[in-house]
Amino acid sequence: MKWSAWSWLLARELGRRPGRLVLLIFCLGVGTTAAGIATSVADLLAHDLEPRVRALFPENRIIARAKPIDVSILRLEGPRITDATVTATRELPGVGRVLPQLAANFPSSAVISFGTLGGDFQTDIILHGVPRELVEADLPKMETFTAPEPESKRAVPVLVSAFFLDLYNLGLAESAGMPKLSPAAAKGREFTLILGESTMGSASTTAPARSVRCRVVGLTPNPRLVGIAAPIDAVAAWNAEYAPRTSATYSALHVDLSPGGDPAPVIAGLTEMKLEATSDRDQREAFERISGAVQSLAGGAALLIAALAGVGIGSTVAATIRERRGAWGVMRAAGIDARSLVVFVLCQGAVVACLGAAFGALLFVGVSFGVAHFAGEFLAQSALLPANALPVTPRVFSVMFLLALLLTELPMFAAALSMARRTPAELLAER
Repeated sequence: MKWSAWSWLLARELGRRPGRLVLLIFCLGVGTTAAGIATSVADLLAHDLEPRVRALFPENRIIARAKPIDVSILRLEGPRITDATVTATRELPGVGRVLPQLAANFPSSAVISFGTLGGDFQTDIILHGVPRELVEADLPKMETFTAPEPESKRAVPVLVSAFFLDLYNLGLAESAGMPKLSPAAAKGREFTLILGESTMGSASTTAPARSVRCRVVGLTPNPRLVGIAAPIDAVAAWNAEYAPRTSATYSALHVDLSPGGDPAPVIAGLTEMKLEATSDRDQREAFERISGAVQSLAGGAALLIAALAGVGIGSTVAATIRERRGAWGVMRAAGIDARSLVVFVLCQGAVVACLGAAFGALLFVGVSFGVAHFAGEFLAQSALLPANALPVTPRVFSVMFLLALLLTELPMFAAALSMARRTPAELLAER
């Protein structure tokens, strides 16, 4: 049969029942849209959020803090973490390295200038001192991240918490009428750090307040560094100046295990030193369980909708097959063999599948744009959340197209194979 005749016959068969064709396309569109949403959510969790969580909570890291003592409504700090504690921790079996975190034990605030956009903005800050190795992934490659020399004009390099940027954009900026900042705008910005004085009026009694110029070299998503992270040698010098009695006291220890190390004996050793130790592995596993549950729910919902769509498609195809038995008998009597008849029916299914997948793709893109319209502004202000809650990716469209083919071709093939096994006389007799 010539291609022109084949195409004419195919178009004639598809256009015979336009109502059923529209019903098939609608069922396929709904089913494939649900599959696209589930695939998009799974991709977002597996390829965006889960890698971020793995970076935030390394599997081989343990966090040790001074064990608090609860007295009535107050929570008092337990034994202090000193250099001796750091040395003892490094000697524990299975410990690869120990990265101390030093808190600023004096009042401090920051003055941020927005120029003609909004003047100056002053706020209290939380200041941490950290070694470069702890935040190396968040720093530019050539950044030394050390305190400048006393006579140097170089600004102190600092990292700003991505959570702090979210807090500023979603809270302080809106309430104070200040301009909002994107992550790119925050990087490279200089501000004034006021040592020994806060906006609430508290001041250090050991040294007069003074100003230090700082430069934001990057953002850190580390949830344990909410506020501003400065080089540990800089914060140690400031503590010695403004809080000499607690200058050698660390707020936390980031303990990395040796390759293949077991966290249990390390946690036990830290507990014997009266420290409170938690493993980042537990945080990762908790998120992975939640992520797996969300993906299972999304996949289950998509399968349920696809199954319901499949029922509608199967019943529509069965009704069409019953009506076309006589016509197929005429085709067979005219010389079309059984194999050609099966291929002809499968071609009908492929055309319907393409139309249904295209309709489903349009629905999915509309849903994605709708989510971006209603939640895009909130997501754009966040340095941690993905910019698009339902990303449109080639994998999503591939899954939608394959599902459309599966839902269409299976009932078409089963019906065509059943008809192909019968003789032309049997098909004409059932007309």
